[in-house]
Amino acid sequence: MKLFNRHDDDEDNGILKNRADGTRSRVSSEEECIKKIMQLFGSYDIFGVHEENRLFSIASKDVATYNIIDDLLTCESRGKTLLKEFVEKRLKEQNIEFYAPIQKVHSKTFAYLYKGTVSEQQNEKKILKAGRKLM
Repeated sequence: MKLFNRHDDDEDNGILKNRADGTRSRVSSEEECIKKIMQLFGSYDIFGVHEENRLFSIASKDVATYNIIDDLLTCESRGKTLLKEFVEKRLKEQNIEFYAPIQKVHSKTFAYLYKGTVSEQQNEKKILKAGRKLM
């Protein structure tokens, strides 16, 4: 069948028979080699982690650690518990003044991967951060 002046695949097989790399034995042997290579890649997990619960950063191509995964996946439930505590302590019990500052929650994100402590002298931590701007 000709469609838009193109031939079917059956007619194209005649062209492949004239080429050395188009024979059936060559194609089948290459397919077997590709299957073996894919099995080898799968057995050694060359292409990375294939777990469902692992998080990846698309921008930096980083894999999240278990601490980061825990913080990011439980942020909604932690926020709800903090809201309940806020309502109980500041509105119901009125132990704390309503406009008193709220403590910041330091959740770990992918930026946490690039922080490293330089020195810890006299309970003072100096943190190195990765620079993202080159110029």
